[in-house]
Amino acid sequence: MNQIIQGIKQKFRSGRQLEAISECEQACLGHPNDADLKKLAALMLSITGNNQRAKVFLEAAHKLSPDDLDIIFNLGLCCKLISEYENSIHWFGLYIKEKQQDSEAWVNIVDCYIQIKQFEQALQYIRNALDSGVLSEQLTHLNANALEGLKRYEEAIAKYQQVLSANPSFYVAWSNKGAALQKLRQFDSAMQCFDEAIRLKPDYPYVFLNKGFLLLELGFENESIIYFEKAIDLKPDFEEAWFNKGISYTNLKNYPKALDAYKRALDLRPQLNYLLGLFIGVKKQICDWQDYDQWTLKLYQEIELSQRVASPFCMLSITDSLDINFKAAKIDANNKYSVRTNFVSSPISNRVKKNRIRIGYYSPDFKDHPVAHLISGIFNHYDKSQFEVIGFSLNQIKNSAIYQQFENTIDQMIDVSKMSDSEVVSLSREMQIDIAIDLTGYTQDGRFNIFVKGVAPIQIAYLGFLGTMGHECLDYLIADATIIPSEFLQFYTEKIIYLPSYHVNDPANLKSDRVYSRQELGLPDYGFVYCCFNNNYKITPDVFSSWMRILKAVEESVFWIYAENDWVKANLTMEAQKRGIAANRIIFAEKVSRVEYLARFEVGDLFLDTAPYNAGTTASDALYAGLPVLTRIGSTFSGRMAASILTTMELPELITQSLEEYEELAITLATNPVLLRQVREKLSHNRFTSILYKPDVFTQNLERAYQAVYERYSQGLKPAHIENNAGSLS
Repeated sequence: MNQIIQGIKQKFRSGRQLEAISECEQACLGHPNDADLKKLAALMLSITGNNQRAKVFLEAAHKLSPDDLDIIFNLGLCCKLISEYENSIHWFGLYIKEKQQDSEAWVNIVDCYIQIKQFEQALQYIRNALDSGVLSEQLTHLNANALEGLKRYEEAIAKYQQVLSANPSFYVAWSNKGAALQKLRQFDSAMQCFDEAIRLKPDYPYVFLNKGFLLLELGFENESIIYFEKAIDLKPDFEEAWFNKGISYTNLKNYPKALDAYKRALDLRPQLNYLLGLFIGVKKQICDWQDYDQWTLKLYQEIELSQRVASPFCMLSITDSLDINFKAAKIDANNKYSVRTNFVSSPISNRVKKNRIRIGYYSPDFKDHPVAHLISGIFNHYDKSQFEVIGFSLNQIKNSAIYQQFENTIDQMIDVSKMSDSEVVSLSREMQIDIAIDLTGYTQDGRFNIFVKGVAPIQIAYLGFLGTMGHECLDYLIADATIIPSEFLQFYTEKIIYLPSYHVNDPANLKSDRVYSRQELGLPDYGFVYCCFNNNYKITPDVFSSWMRILKAVEESVFWIYAENDWVKANLTMEAQKRGIAANRIIFAEKVSRVEYLARFEVGDLFLDTAPYNAGTTASDALYAGLPVLTRIGSTFSGRMAASILTTMELPELITQSLEEYEELAITLATNPVLLRQVREKLSHNRFTSILYKPDVFTQNLERAYQAVYERYSQGLKPAHIENNAGSLS
């Protein structure tokens, strides 16, 4: 038998690998009880990359020789190589029972726990290894990895430094230390770590991924792509590099290249977190609806299985299902964030009594952004005798007129963009913020982790993300009875602060002296003008089909629609023609200045809303300009915004309950000029009387709600739903 084994080994070494493996497998059949032959077959298969088949031979060898530690160790290694981490842990566990001094086995079992994100178990095994007298550079490095997985970044960095002090050439530790520093927003130090790793190991793809990701976070998308491409050159099947390259191109609004990158990542690893949602989201940005139903069905199925396939924000424009949106938020909250940290600062009741309640507003959008335009009315009218208002800017904002306006209006504006989450939390607690308002949620540049850690004893969501965050760290969500009827409360983790209207718009921001003619805007001299200036990603195939049916029914009508890019124009023109509508009946509006944007509304005849993600700020802007807005009410927060705004404007006749009713009313208003004139006259009157455009009244209602939640906390009471009059509901 030894002669047979030696002959097979010789063939394998000489390069006749497939022949050697085939001969060994045949020998195993002829000698079924020979464990050594099976071990040899497994070894050769593993060397040639066929670990799945190697495992089969090792399992057979183990049955013949259950005490052979080499077989047990190799089973652990083989299972790890095919990502069967639980099985690998089992085999390495058996091995360690017999050979407690083998550092390689400890390293492998710890690494397996890290791979399945059981970081506490990884740390426990490291402690067990130390108790057994085992200490190695790799274990210390894995200790840092586990701490980083637990978001204990300062401790992780200390461990990485311990490794590097002993071995300054350990390029992986440099790269990982940089990633941990990036989490703490110590960007310069992180960059230095990545550059050192590249100097030490210029063919290490992961450090190029890490440096690209840092450049992406810093807003240097073009530079980040260079590093993602270097990572891909070194590792062509590097799905994370393709994925992040897609994000960079998305931020640059180069959507076709983003789609190409996402498609490549999907081919390599379709289960990569958030990949499917980002892919669909980019398709929606350019109104590319090829296989739309197939992709969205896949999305729903994966969310039902609790998979992290799409961000909660992505889902708002895809489905009107409260259940699916709630599950998407819970998946994100449970996977990305820890449970709420107990608020360690002194309770309000034990603090030094202040004359004013201290409110902190946290946002990256204190600039030319819808959130800033809406919040400005509150900032301009808050009661300075009762409230101290502080803005925490999560982004570094330069040369913003509205930011400078806020600096002159509220008590303080503080730039915390370069602070780590822990530093923002510490500052907020030192300043004794009583009530913190999250104006971002799951939207771009949000830093929800500061609310998880606890910046204030009372934490409230408003405006930025239109739905539940699915996390217990937010006590309240500001809404109204139209947005969240009582029968929908089960789909929100927050208690609801019910105001007469969740939305307010300041007339001071809605003035425009610009007057347009139809000709200037490329519109025909006659005929009914339907319009929609919502973001393109809000348009779904069903909504667009509905619009085209409306156009068919109303002769000489046109549809005037905002197009962010030329791809939208091409795709919507094609989709219109597929539905029997000539290209010249679709008129595209370009992005213009705010003054021109506001003036444009006056030229349209009827604004047709999108679903399941309605117009919000755009709807109230249009109504103030005298343009009627027709909506179809949905179930989700984002699907009921326009209905809420129209209810506040006392225009319920423009709220429809179904697609059929929506189309019928759109056609009726276009063909019945008397009815349309009546709606316009009512709108013209109500815009001057509605609280929708009275930020002073809105702010008074909001302040009563703030006082109510403040009093509840001061009395040791748990959060409860707050009624319109600031009374509480259990």
